[in-house]
Amino acid sequence: MGYMGLTCVCDSDAASDLAYGAAQAAAKVLQKDVKSIENGFNTDGCVNVALFIEEFVIPTGFGDGVDEMGDVAQTALELLQKKLKNDFKDVEDWGGDKENMLEHKEAYERLVKALVTWLEGD
Repeated sequence: MGYMGLTCVCDSDAASDLAYGAAQAAAKVLQKDVKSIENGFNTDGCVNVALFIEEFVIPTGFGDGVDEMGDVAQTALELLQKKLKNDFKDVEDWGGDKENMLEHKEAYERLVKALVTWLEGD
């Protein structure tokens, strides 16, 4: 009987099941928000989800191997790629603030790279 970790069933089957269920539940919450579109003062759901994956899922491994987490990451990736294609055509859409526009573009590119890397390794 194992009881030393959450990495796999070999560590502790009950703890591993708990972690898997928690990751599924988290993916369900993320899936609910991933397609939300916000106003100019808040980030869209795909950005929020990508940030959560970049800042929490990737460093901790929480959700690795959970299909639902991969699905929501894929959705966020596709939406972010659309944003990169469409949201950075005209600096006037950013109130003429080119620096702000480029800062956001760079951040979205970073998030896309993180999601692609995680999805390819998942």
